[in-house]
Amino acid sequence: MKTIAFYSYKGGTGKSITAANLAVCLSRLNINCVLMDMDFEGPSSHNKFSPKGTASLGTGGFMKYVSSHIKMCDDIKFLSNLTINNVSYLLSTKLPINEGLKAKSEFGAIHLISAGDIYQEDYFPTILSPRWQELFGIYNPEIKQRISETDYIEYKNFFQETINQISMLSPKPDYLIVDLRPGVSTISNTIILEWVDTLVSMFSCNEESINYLTGFFNNIATKRDRSFDVIPVLCRVPVGFEYKGNPKLKIMMDQIKRRWDDIITLHSDRDMELNENIQLGFNDSPQNTRLSHDYVNLFSRILITHSRNQIEKTIGLSQNLFEQDRIFKIERERGHLINPSDNSRNVSFKVETFQLLLKGFEDGLSDIAYDTTERKNSIIKKNIFENCLFKAGVTCGEKFGNYLKITFAKSNSIHYNSDEAKIKEWCIFDSDVGFGKFELDPSSVCINKGTFQEGNIILRESFLTPADDISKTFQDHRCCNFMKGYIQGIMNILLRGKIQVEHRVFSAEEYKNYYSIDAEIRSESCLFTIKRSL
Repeated sequence: MKTIAFYSYKGGTGKSITAANLAVCLSRLNINCVLMDMDFEGPSSHNKFSPKGTASLGTGGFMKYVSSHIKMCDDIKFLSNLTINNVSYLLSTKLPINEGLKAKSEFGAIHLISAGDIYQEDYFPTILSPRWQELFGIYNPEIKQRISETDYIEYKNFFQETINQISMLSPKPDYLIVDLRPGVSTISNTIILEWVDTLVSMFSCNEESINYLTGFFNNIATKRDRSFDVIPVLCRVPVGFEYKGNPKLKIMMDQIKRRWDDIITLHSDRDMELNENIQLGFNDSPQNTRLSHDYVNLFSRILITHSRNQIEKTIGLSQNLFEQDRIFKIERERGHLINPSDNSRNVSFKVETFQLLLKGFEDGLSDIAYDTTERKNSIIKKNIFENCLFKAGVTCGEKFGNYLKITFAKSNSIHYNSDEAKIKEWCIFDSDVGFGKFELDPSSVCINKGTFQEGNIILRESFLTPADDISKTFQDHRCCNFMKGYIQGIMNILLRGKIQVEHRVFSAEEYKNYYSIDAEIRSESCLFTIKRSL
């Protein structure tokens, strides 16, 4: 049995929910595990699986088990002969799956060992008692001096006996996941030194957290008599945030002998931070979000035996990057675009208002360009409207392009030295703004003497798609010239020189060949070719 512990300097990093997601991930891979909550002052693991997990409170949890082996004080009842099996709770793991996957009949077991029944009157007297502090303070020099040799041996044997009992639970677990107390804690130090094989160290990229963790790793290094792996995880990271090159972080990375590429990032997710829901699906189906894929990336690093693609396929997450984080959900019945962060329709109202504005603009121009010949009027109306849309798009694109240019310059990163890298970074930035999902097709890129010459941009989920666009008829959108101008404006700033942007329909056949799936709606059908003029 391998022991994975999650630790952080401060709360609010998503430590407990990440541990819970790992447990669910293992279950979906048909691997048995134990999730153990050792954040005694602020336990929460039992709530992550609510309403099913709340039943674990009735088991007494780890506090009750400790009290049955080591007498805390005269005021606390001593319960003898309890085993780990008596205080663990076997969660129901008939997990929901995403539509389109074959139903699975087998999932791995999740044993939940809560911190204890926190509402019982003896809970806090127990975890604050002197004997409790001695038990979990055997690696603290000051506490160790006060412990008799007999008690020290009893405490050491207790940890060995406990891990042995955990490993013998039925169904037999392959992994023990421990949710540790954040901050300065003798409990965390002791569990790390006694049990841990892999330590997932979660932190925010601020000086206080980095300085503490550097000192923490220095302290641990002087006490451990066995090696364990450390995985640094940068938490709740805004999209586009650049952490490489931070001197304080570099010192910490050197201390744990890690490179920049060894840092795992977990991006911000408003919905998860508000609701603390399990992204990989316990009560609900797995959520195909950027954070879910971040979790999979971390878990593939922890498990080693399972690749990222294997885990994504088993869970039912799309391996296509542009399926990770839908800016809008589509309600087919009404054609509404829904903001997935809070399920509000305010975004759809804004889009609808913008479309009505464009429609009024179009109608107004047609009145100005009125001609008695209906066909001629239609042509004039179309040309004037498309030209205005294109110019409006160029204005918007150049404004955002200048913002990107300043951002790239401030980063001082060699990552942005090439034109291709800048375009890819723009695609990432803009895919989170709300205009749609942009992707540079790598097979279309032409570079001549280090200079970008040509490439295709694929646009999906365009925000200019009319609300009633739920057909599979692939054709041009009414407002595509705005997006053509927008991309033109971006490229004018990023690539410099004379740039030409051409637009055409991305056919259903091309879509299927590129993404290996059928397009659902017409908003998936835009392709823009960028060319550098000679």
